[in-house]
Amino acid sequence: MKARFTLAIISAFPALLLACSDASTSAGDQPVADGPDPSGPVMDVDTKPEPDAIDERDAPEPDLSEPDVDDNTELDGPLDDEATPTKEPVKEVELEEPPPDTTEPEVDLDALEPEAFAGSDWTFDGKSLEPGPLSPDVPPDLTGDGLGATGAPPGDFATEGPSESGADPAAPGAAPPMTTPDGPAPVDAPIVDPIAPPIEPGPGPAPQAGQLTAGEWRDLQNWDFFQSLLDDVPDQGVDFSEMDEEWGYDFSQRISVRVAAGEEPATNVMLTLRGGDETVVWQAMSDAAGSAELYPGLFDDAQGPYTLIAEYGEETAIVTDVVAGGDVSVALDAASGGTGLDLMLMVDTTGSMSDELSYLQAELEDVIERVVSQSDDPLQVRLSVNFYRDTSDQYVVRSFPFTQDIETAIASLRQQSAGGGGDFPEAVDLALEVANQQNWNPKARARLMFLVLDAPPHSDQATQERVRQATEQLAKQGVEVIPLTASGIDKPTEFLMRFLGAATNGSYTFLTDDSGIGGAHLDPHPSIGDYDVEMLNDLLVRIVSERVARPTIALQQL
Repeated sequence: MKARFTLAIISAFPALLLACSDASTSAGDQPVADGPDPSGPVMDVDTKPEPDAIDERDAPEPDLSEPDVDDNTELDGPLDDEATPTKEPVKEVELEEPPPDTTEPEVDLDALEPEAFAGSDWTFDGKSLEPGPLSPDVPPDLTGDGLGATGAPPGDFATEGPSESGADPAAPGAAPPMTTPDGPAPVDAPIVDPIAPPIEPGPGPAPQAGQLTAGEWRDLQNWDFFQSLLDDVPDQGVDFSEMDEEWGYDFSQRISVRVAAGEEPATNVMLTLRGGDETVVWQAMSDAAGSAELYPGLFDDAQGPYTLIAEYGEETAIVTDVVAGGDVSVALDAASGGTGLDLMLMVDTTGSMSDELSYLQAELEDVIERVVSQSDDPLQVRLSVNFYRDTSDQYVVRSFPFTQDIETAIASLRQQSAGGGGDFPEAVDLALEVANQQNWNPKARARLMFLVLDAPPHSDQATQERVRQATEQLAKQGVEVIPLTASGIDKPTEFLMRFLGAATNGSYTFLTDDSGIGGAHLDPHPSIGDYDVEMLNDLLVRIVSERVARPTIALQQL
């Protein structure tokens, strides 16, 4: 401290130095050896001094006019601008590295290379940017108390509420929450949606029922056409042979069953198909028309001949030597036609649905009101409305139980808005799991679920396994899944929805461009044959009416 103080005094009074030097010379002392001029330019600390600018000679005896500075004094830091240099050699000063630039650049997918993502949590194959394992391996707790993994309130299977920034993630235009392996991402982190770019619909009419247009395709009634698409050498002009392998469905052993009591169809008959080793390979319930579809080997290997067991109440009928790919008729002494209708809506409410969600809400509300008003008095209608997003969003599945309070259910439907998402796949698998856990009425005449979406589930093995298990359980409960696809889907998603519909005795529906509302819709051709374009609300009401109807049949006509 003393040395620094002396240097500060000397640097502040250069005239005093000169005077002291002159006084020493006049007393007969030798002058100090030539060295850097203290008043000269200051050296840039980023530049090494030239060798000839360094005085490496031994320093002479200190000037007596500088009693506070001795030869052993060392400065412990870089010199300031006006300080007199020491007589020691000048030392190189190393600066600390500047902090890295953390500014998030805009992502141009066309300019990206797959190698750029080596070692990161993202993968890029030259076409699409996929996130890594950003969400927990274990899905939200969808059993027991009905709470999510984070203790969400009943009905919401994930946390819900404002984000850390105070903004509501579900608000229109709000960015969805993001997660990284090290924890939550910064609030202002950019959201990149490379697979499904934001839809920018033009101005459209005010939402009301009777605007959206749609079509229906029932693969169960066009089975040869459907199988030709899945053959190794398809005859429809395009190769769809890998679709069943991609999603893990094998429909090659389909068995169609009809159950009747006299000339009346037998509804809600539990049908169990056992393999040659007595293992249960498929279960389903007959619908209002007494029909059911069985799929041994759909997900696992199964070998016949098979045994079919039909159970209704105390009555059991057994059919042996059932052959894969055939039709089976079962006769019972008595059977009920079922009472009531369970109708479920499971709707994707991620941000990509924003171009059509308000229109779908108006159409679905109209469908509900018409179904209720047109149903017979004994046919009690129970309604369950459900909404889902993805694992990193405000909620995963927002579920409402079956209720006969139709107005309350409609009010819940009206309150939903689109938000979140961020990538193409969504939590379809968890939505199907929640659908399975609802309290379906086993005595209802029909159990229908309209699955409204514009994206597939994620493609990892665990997700696909959940989809397969959910498919089996829905079929076992006699729930017919009727997917309704909106704008933005691709062909693999179309096929998965058709697989899901066929496996549960349902059909496939899709919005079309005829309405001029929303983004572009996938062209159903050539993977779908000729179909009628209908108003969406009329189409859905027709489907419900057909599923509830009980035609008179005769077993000899089967």
